[in-house]
Amino acid sequence: MGKLLTVIGLCLVVLLLMARFRSRDEVRNQAQTYQDEVVPPGYSEVVKRSSDPKIVYLSDVRLDSQSQEIGKINKDLSFHGFSLCLDKVRYEKGLGVHANSEIVYSLDSRYDYFESYIGLDDAEDDSSGSVVFTVFIDGQKTYESPVMRWNSKTEHVKIQIKDKQKLKLKVTDAGDGINTDQADWADAKLYLADSQ
Repeated sequence: MGKLLTVIGLCLVVLLLMARFRSRDEVRNQAQTYQDEVVPPGYSEVVKRSSDPKIVYLSDVRLDSQSQEIGKINKDLSFHGFSLCLDKVRYEKGLGVHANSEIVYSLDSRYDYFESYIGLDDAEDDSSGSVVFTVFIDGQKTYESPVMRWNSKTEHVKIQIKDKQKLKLKVTDAGDGINTDQADWADAKLYLADSQ
């Protein structure tokens, strides 16, 4: 009887150890799967966060207001929570939005330039999505993109904002509805004025 209990006890220990290691493997595999989803294969070019002390990323700045027709505005991730990707380039910093969205920041005359790369996120490749990006400085429209679709080239925006007070970023649905209108303000940043 004693030997039988010993054998049963050893079997239970082995089963517990197997379950433990299996759980570790499952967690490791799930983590790898998530990482593969967040960092898509084939994206060898990465625009990393700059160490320049004069650069301030919009995803690190407190915003004045935000609105979006569906979902939430994401910082440093796409609208769906993955990496910000435009034309097979991955960006570590930026804003993931969806039409129709509007974001407002206070500038308080602290910055010289606003800069960003914009487009329909690569997650919408082969989709019917179409968006227009617009930048307003102190209430004046300063930039408007062409209608951007999944096969549009990434647009580069750099606008002087010296002595300005307000920055407003809008993404609209190009007049055909918001379906698959996932857009990125990739590497969106401000340059501190020389006096700062």
